[in-house]
Amino acid sequence: MSKEIDHETTIELEKLHKEISKLQSLTAQLEGRIASSWALHTREDYEKSFRENYKYDNYIFIAKCLFGVILFLAGAGYFFTKAVVREVYSTENKELIAKLESDNKQTVDRLEKKYQWNRFHNYGKNLIYVAESYLYLPEIDNAKRIELIRKLFDKSDRYFNDALFYDSKQASTYWELAELKYYYPQKFIVPLVDEDKAIENYRKAISYYTDEERKQGWKADGYFRLGEIYYKKIENSLNDKKQNIILAKENLLEAKKEYELFNVNSKENLEKINSNLQKLNAIKTEN
Repeated sequence: MSKEIDHETTIELEKLHKEISKLQSLTAQLEGRIASSWALHTREDYEKSFRENYKYDNYIFIAKCLFGVILFLAGAGYFFTKAVVREVYSTENKELIAKLESDNKQTVDRLEKKYQWNRFHNYGKNLIYVAESYLYLPEIDNAKRIELIRKLFDKSDRYFNDALFYDSKQASTYWELAELKYYYPQKFIVPLVDEDKAIENYRKAISYYTDEERKQGWKADGYFRLGEIYYKKIENSLNDKKQNIILAKENLLEAKKEYELFNVNSKENLEKINSNLQKLNAIKTEN
């Protein structure tokens, strides 16, 4: 009987122990909830926790904003850089195009002027060839021949001056204008010599000859022509005789110096130079 009571007591005690364990567990949960409740915290604890949470939230917000700004700036920077590069290349391309157009226009203008000069220069030269043909037409009356040549010379003179309108530094055109007033009248046997006008144009031709033209002896020919004119002035005029002697010598010496500078390989040019040197020596001897 005693054993049965002990057994029952043991069972009851175990049940009671289990209930106590449950009660302890519930009590612990309840304490945890109470501990987390702001109703059981002080104002200082609440404010401290609030400030910490606020700072944390602010940090997160600021970080998100900065990240967004970085992304925005990165995108904006890309488009800005692209825009700047496009603008720079666009500006450079416009400048290059403008320069090419300007250079092209200058080239076209230069070629156009060159063409027009050459056209009028050749017109003038061809009229001289036409005038020369009258030398071989003996059936024409001499007075008529002189009149025809004079008209051709006048037209040739106008064409040469038209040529100089397009290129005022063409030595060959000044040379032809000078020849028109000095050499051609003597060659075609017409009384149309104008020595002063010839001197003016020979001097201009000399001043504009290029180095390549100079190598051909053209500048020397100009000096030689001036020497001849001043030498004839010595013979034909009593006025300014001393000055004409000085000018004749100066130009003849310049002609000689120019001829001696040449290294001529052409037989035709060599014969021309030798002929001019012989004239030069003859004039100096006479002088």
